[in-house]
Amino acid sequence: WQIAALDMNSDSRFLQYAPAGFDVSFQEILPTLLAGGTVVSREPADRRDFPALVRRVADTEVTHLYLPVAALRPFVQTARSRQILLSALRHLCVSGEQLLVDDEIRAFFAAHPHCALINHYGPTETNAATTRRLAADDPPWPHHVPIGLPLPNVATYVVDVTGQIGRASCRERV
Repeated sequence: WQIAALDMNSDSRFLQYAPAGFDVSFQEILPTLLAGGTVVSREPADRRDFPALVRRVADTEVTHLYLPVAALRPFVQTARSRQILLSALRHLCVSGEQLLVDDEIRAFFAAHPHCALINHYGPTETNAATTRRLAADDPPWPHHVPIGLPLPNVATYVVDVTGQIGRASCRERV
């Protein structure tokens, strides 16, 4: 599903941001290799050194990047403040906690209309069972981004306060 959803192919260059022992690293490495793309390594310090990270993404022409939500804002602030255009970046995926979009994030993506913001919500909680894609040509992005739609061949259940289970189909937003 990820290869198709992120238009991955032999030209894809996915930066491995997550440590190799973390579950998200499999989403960075495996689909990239299966699509015939390139996994771009990073220096361990680059996880917290946003100027170095932004420079690495620019210099190595990364097309796909997966960041925790907590790293999104410092990443886009650094790129904007240093006026670094990430012209190869096509998909920036985030997860780990609720995605809140503010003017800084909107401004970054306005300057990068070729790049979509993908909310994978909490893969630790849901193993990336839902996703929501925000593209530049979408209506104004909401501040509180919905967790999205269930992935293909996935059923998502929502439990109410009484413990009753409702089922969301792949056509319904959760």
